[in-house]
Amino acid sequence: MSDLTADLRRWCDAASPYQDTRWRWRLVARAVVLEQGAWAVIAYRYRRWARTRSWPYRLLGLVVHKLVEITTGISISVKAQIGPGLFIAHFGGIVIGNGVVMGENCSLCQGVTVGSHKGTRTLGDRVFLAPGCKVFGPIIMGDDSKAGANAVVHHDVPQGNSIVNLMGGTSRS
Repeated sequence: MSDLTADLRRWCDAASPYQDTRWRWRLVARAVVLEQGAWAVIAYRYRRWARTRSWPYRLLGLVVHKLVEITTGISISVKAQIGPGLFIAHFGGIVIGNGVVMGENCSLCQGVTVGSHKGTRTLGDRVFLAPGCKVFGPIIMGDDSKAGANAVVHHDVPQGNSIVNLMGGTSRS
């Protein structure tokens, strides 16, 4: 199964991993037409594919990237390595920088930044980043970890743990 097919399966049931989701044409078509998060993911997958092709494909990828960036407020670096099943729930203010490595079935909300700042950010499988979350520095977020709304993640998060923002600070749970 292609990574794009896996991504689109998440639009059939966002709460489930793509492996457990049945393809539903109506929901996929709706996402492709109406959902800005789906547009950004499709553009990212096309640009990753186009990197290995001749210049007209790469040029088209650049044009599509800029159009999607302008219309959705989502910027995903072609140098990010993102596993299948990426789901972007809402549009606006989402940035995924160079060198980011993200596992399968990750979910992002609006205002999320996973920056390219002094080292690789590695997010495991099934990581959830809530609205406004910022991830920076050479950190690792383990499988099944979560970062709450407006959390600033600047240290490793063990598998299955959560980071929540409490009145300007961070805590683990």
